[in-house]
Amino acid sequence: RSIRIGLVSVLPNVLPLLAIVATLAVTNTPMQVSAALALCLAIGVATDDTVHFITRFQQSCSGGANAARACLVSYRTVGRTLLLTTVVLACGFATMIWSPSPAIYLFSTLTCVSLIVALIGDLLFLPALLVLLNPPATKRSFIRFAVDVRSARPHLAGTV
Repeated sequence: RSIRIGLVSVLPNVLPLLAIVATLAVTNTPMQVSAALALCLAIGVATDDTVHFITRFQQSCSGGANAARACLVSYRTVGRTLLLTTVVLACGFATMIWSPSPAIYLFSTLTCVSLIVALIGDLLFLPALLVLLNPPATKRSFIRFAVDVRSARPHLAGTV
């Protein structure tokens, strides 16, 4: 429901597609049905991972955490799951790289590349963008900080 979050999520979701196109260009391979299928799979996996990370990030932010803390919480909870599912999927598709069929070889190679790039996008670029583009402290956080200062308890708003 946020235009800002929607725009932030574009980069990690486009990176796997760019990786597939770059791999096709570097290897001088024309677009084929198996490459198109790998592109579709890349969009699905990257979007799913991005949605999971952003959902956990927003839950942490609504609980009072600042953007950096929310990213750390997201890493600890969702990050492990993203890493494990990517490794399992990549290993599964990697077994088909030795197929004698050129179409299956191309599909499995491009899928492995896109899975790894999607993981990099979601665990490196997405958190960096979320921290950089997170809005400043809200008015409520400022009021909470002011109240805590008057009661002589040092407390920074937005930290957990």
